[in-house]
Amino acid sequence: RGCSAESDDVCAGNNRCLACAEDGCNSGCNGNRWTKCHQCDSSTSQTCANEQSANDAEFCRLYNRDEKCYTKIGKNLQLTRGCLSDVGTEDELCDGAEVCVACQGDYCNKVPEASLVPNKCQQCTSADEGCVSGTIESTPCQQQEDRCYTTINADDRFFCHTCDSSNYKECVWTPSTSLTKDCEVGDHACATVILPNGHTYRGCSRDEQCVAAGQKCVLCDRFSGCNVDRYPSDRLRCNICQSSQSNSCKLLPYPRQFEKPCIRFVTDDRCVSVFDGFNVSYRDCLSAVREEDLQKCSESGTSVECVGCDRWNCNTATVRQDDLCLQCTSNMTHCSSGARTATVCGKPSEGSCYSRVDEDGYLIRGCLSDILESALKMSCEKGDGDCVACAGPKCNAQFLPKNTLSCVQCDSREQLNCAQEQRDDRSAQYCRRHVQNDRCYVRTNSDGSLQRGCLSDLTNQTLCDASKASKDCETCSGSDCNRYVYPTNRLSCYQCSSGNSLNCDAEQQQEGFLKCRYHTEKNGCYARVYQDQVVRGCISDLGNDTTPCKGWNSSECHTCYKDGCNNRSKFALRNSGESLKTKRSTFLGFVALHLLIVFG
Repeated sequence: RGCSAESDDVCAGNNRCLACAEDGCNSGCNGNRWTKCHQCDSSTSQTCANEQSANDAEFCRLYNRDEKCYTKIGKNLQLTRGCLSDVGTEDELCDGAEVCVACQGDYCNKVPEASLVPNKCQQCTSADEGCVSGTIESTPCQQQEDRCYTTINADDRFFCHTCDSSNYKECVWTPSTSLTKDCEVGDHACATVILPNGHTYRGCSRDEQCVAAGQKCVLCDRFSGCNVDRYPSDRLRCNICQSSQSNSCKLLPYPRQFEKPCIRFVTDDRCVSVFDGFNVSYRDCLSAVREEDLQKCSESGTSVECVGCDRWNCNTATVRQDDLCLQCTSNMTHCSSGARTATVCGKPSEGSCYSRVDEDGYLIRGCLSDILESALKMSCEKGDGDCVACAGPKCNAQFLPKNTLSCVQCDSREQLNCAQEQRDDRSAQYCRRHVQNDRCYVRTNSDGSLQRGCLSDLTNQTLCDASKASKDCETCSGSDCNRYVYPTNRLSCYQCSSGNSLNCDAEQQQEGFLKCRYHTEKNGCYARVYQDQVVRGCISDLGNDTTPCKGWNSSECHTCYKDGCNNRSKFALRNSGESLKTKRSTFLGFVALHLLIVFG
């Protein structure tokens, strides 16, 4: 056990290591606790055979999430107690043992040796040979710590357990604890029957409940009181508990802690978690829901106040599905605007959400139950300072801090539209940090690209100092003020390809050109014709190539250095190249003729 600076990684890939992030959480008291078992041997400890004290239990040597404790009596009648992980599997543990018991839970292997070895009794009636003389073979009793008895009567008494689960739930859960009754003379069979209302009845075979059920009445005649088996064996099992009786019922810190069979056996039964307000009131089977909660639980057994499911022990809901809030920080997309999807709280929050600004100016939204500091929670509930609490699903989407600024935020390297004048309100977003005297900025990066954003987002303030004049950066005050073109002399060119634009081959109209993505000193426009396709753009988009027509025929490439100058149609580009060739040939012919005349 100890502290780790890297709690996320220290236990990676090691299922025998637990990491947690709360004070003192490695005490073993959380849901993944390290199991304690009694560990002793009767050959070396005189008290090992006695009932063990919880204080004597020790942590198991190895960690196993599904650890079990065991008590074993070998063929040599030697008793040992310990952890299953120390000996292997249950089959290996119990091989050749006289008595072998494995259990799950801290120090569960505490029972004394006398409770583990069932008494053997002669079990018979005087009708059985050897019963009266006492020579009949003894057989083990069905229950631990049972005792032998002998009765002498005229009618050879036979008794059965009797109960009705409608008024005694243990009739289903632990039927051996129910009362017994003597059957009428000649009735030597016990009965278990599912009544028409789904409840379980136990009694004698001649009871009216068994007679009415006919062949559906399950009988046994092995011994008096034999009707203690769970019936049917595949009866649905659910978490069954009440929060008023156990606080663990709300959050279920331990798996299967409240797992029990449903009291009624009915078709299409389900497990349900029933809420009172925003907290779990109780968990049960749909067939056992209280009358006042029937409206919450429809036939499907599913609503925000009654969450149902149809698997064994599945009713584990701890938070209502409408107990939801925005849970994000302003570092995350659309958190400041409140346009994110609300999610269910991790623990009951009574329908309360909060929004607050931290000391660095970031907006945090979440469930009020997540705030553990009582002073901060009280401040939010009062609406003091930069924290406000509210009630209702997603209610914290509306809050905006007093220091909220909206700026256009983009980078022309990622979006060509960023270099243009911003006319669409959708291009503006709330700044991630909500700080006093924040401003919007536009700036040119070293590669000539344009960046727009919030001054508070710049990690190095010297990149755009609002107090100093700069040719590469400007700031402005007021929401969305950084919409303008920067710098004002940024070149505009037609930017298209006939591969994805039908009109790129034609002569371009004046309103169609766009500001260049990069602003450089020797920027210009170009138009190229390659394999009958036209490409138009800014020379600065080509990187270090400032002579895009080098190596191209004049009829296939054209450069110019004014706004929108690369507007010629493909036909005009081709013709201008041919015309240039003609003029060049005429000029060369004239020079040759002149030289011939002069020099003869």
